[in-house]
This record gives sequence, C-alpha cells and structure tokens, in this order.
Amino acid sequence: MASCVQLLGVSPSPYVNRIQMALNLKSIEYEFIRENPQDKTERLLEANPILKKIPVLIHDGKPICESLIIVQYIDDAWNNGPSLLPSDPHDRALSRFWAAYIDDKWIPLYKELKEASTEEARKDIIERICEGLVLLDEAFVKCSKGKPFFGGDNIGYLDIALELTMASCVQLLGASPSPFVNRVQMALKLKSIEYEFIEENPHVKSERLLKANPVLKKIPVLIRDGKSICESLLIVQYIEDAWNNGPSLLPSDPHDAYLARFWAIYIDEKWFPLYKELGASTEEARKETLNKIFEGSVLLEEAFLKSSKGKPFFGGDNIGYLDIALGCYMGWLKVTEEMTGIKFLDQSKTPGLAEWAEKFCSHDAFKEVVPETQKLVEIYKAVQGKGKPASG
Repeated sequence: MASCVQLLGVSPSPYVNRIQMALNLKSIEYEFIRENPQDKTERLLEANPILKKIPVLIHDGKPICESLIIVQYIDDAWNNGPSLLPSDPHDRALSRFWAAYIDDKWIPLYKELKEASTEEARKDIIERICEGLVLLDEAFVKCSKGKPFFGGDNIGYLDIALELTMASCVQLLGASPSPFVNRVQMALKLKSIEYEFIEENPHVKSERLLKANPVLKKIPVLIRDGKSICESLLIVQYIEDAWNNGPSLLPSDPHDAYLARFWAIYIDEKWFPLYKELGASTEEARKETLNKIFEGSVLLEEAFLKSSKGKPFFGGDNIGYLDIALGCYMGWLKVTEEMTGIKFLDQSKTPGLAEWAEKFCSHDAFKEVVPETQKLVEIYKAVQGKGKPASG
C-alpha cells in the first residue's frame, strides 16, 4: 500500500528527486507529502530530529534520512525493479565514492561560482569545475564498461546521484505566491527541466537577488550556469529557446508566435492591472473599471478562439506560452472573485475562456506550482493595505 511508504519533500529539489527517481525505477507506490524547507513542520521535526531537513522516507513508520542513504536503502529493501547498486563489492564502493565526491566536492563549486566577486576567482572556479568533469568522465568510462549508464544497461545509483544533482546548474529565485514566478515554474515543469528553487522575500532584497538582477532588483530570476535571465515572459521564451525537450511553448509559425507575444503583453500591461483598480474610492470609478475588465475579457475570448483553432488551449492541444502568460494569474483571479463576489470569466459572456480556465486550472503543472485559492486569500489578507509591489 502507498500509505506504508511516505516521502517528505518539496518539488523541485534535486535531493528529493533522487528518491522519487529511485522509487519510480523500483515501481514502488508511495505518498508524497509536501514540506516547506523554510518552515519546519512538527511532522518533519519528528521524522528527522537530528538534521531537521528533507528528504525523509518513511517506511512502515520508520524514517530514513539523507538522499544517498535513502537510495541505498531503497535498493536494499525492495528486490523488484533493476538493481541500483552493482553486485560486485568494489564496484559498489566506487559508486559510493564518486557519489560522495559529487555532493561534497564538485557540486559545491557551482555555489562558489555564483558567489564569486572577481573575474579571477570565477575563472579559477570554472577551471576546477572542468577538472572535476574530466574526473567524472574517467569514472563513467570505468563504471559503465561501454554501456550507456554508470550502472551499465540500466540507470543506477551513481546515475541518480549525478544527473539529478546537476539540476543545481539551473536555479530559480522566486516566491511561490507570485504569478510571475509560477509562469517560470510551469514552463520548467512542462519542459521536464530539473532545477533548484531558491525562495526569496520580494520585499526584502537579498544580496543574492541584487547580484542576479541588479537593474530591476526583483523576482523571478532564472540562473543557468551562472548566467541570469530576468522578467517572467522573457524567461519563458528563453526556456523555449534553450531546451528542445518537452512540448513547444511558442507556435512554429512566426505570425502566430508574434500574436502570442502581443496578447501576453496586453495581459500584463493593460488587462490584469485593471484588477488593482477595483479598490477605487467611488462606485462610479469601480463600475468603469469593471466595464474595462469585461471588455478586455471579450478581446481575450476572441484571441482564444483564433489561437486555439478549436483545441482546448491557446497553444492548441498542449499548454503554450500564452496559456502560461494568462493562466498563472488564475490563482489570484479566483482570490479577487472570492473577495468581490464577481465572476469574471463566466459561460454567458466568455464561454471559451471559462472552459479554458477550468481545463488549465485542472492541469497537473498548474496544481503543482500555484498555491490553492484559500492559501492565496490568507496571503492577500496578510498584506492588504501595505502597498507592497508585485514582482514580474
């Protein structure tokens, strides 16, 4: 039963992903319990009282901690699926040695690279990273013995240790409630790109954020191999350009791609800002704002019908760039509906958009990155009246 095996973690985390991959390779059913690594729950503190961190695997009520140790435990505890560690004792020792090297020596260099203050220091760190890659290449030749993986014909312990830890080469600075951050999370999720999420307080600028985005000084920021990409829509386009895996986010036709970008700009600059004006001091001003919102919704309805061409999403059969641009506002749109009692996308005025919103919000990629409405309502009430700016 899945309830006998539980995994405390957060997605995405390269260390949690190691466990998920091992469990999937072994075809082990489990319950995933989402934890906030910055806010330790009683459940986490009870399961891991020494280190007080994720991931934690709980098997029949007994906790196992530390990602590489958990992967070894999974291989020992379940015989089904491929073996993750080699049967030869020396080969097993080599796998463990190189996994420890990756975690303790090689991957930390990427953090040093991000924090390097001089060009000389940066060059020195890059040289050490490249030296480590040469060592790992030699280890691959020895361990794989001419096969496609460190583990031979199948993915094994060292493959899991290296491949998923390399997700730290892609980092996202952001805050979970932000629709702009959610856009980037959704694009990465749809492209199956592993990354490290670094929680930032958008109202208290960290040194890390100011260094990554010194011009605009706001989230989200995607960092890939030490290089920063800023502004949510630009980041989504970058993801589309940089990775060929997963569905295309922008249409292949240049004019269709232009239209997607045009409507995304309209949403950000003209339509969604109107919702902030609903708090107008007079009823007359409020009614005028509502009229503008509904007029904009009609325009977006027409854009949806043209872009979707009878398919469920702006992007056709799959979620695309414009779906992400508009859809990641849906969480906060639901909050506005709850606070005002007004239905903004309904079947009578915008039937296409209403049906689209329902399908979009039901998609796993949306549900995994956008907080639930009630959580967003709590956040809204907590910051109401403080006049804190959004990030983009």
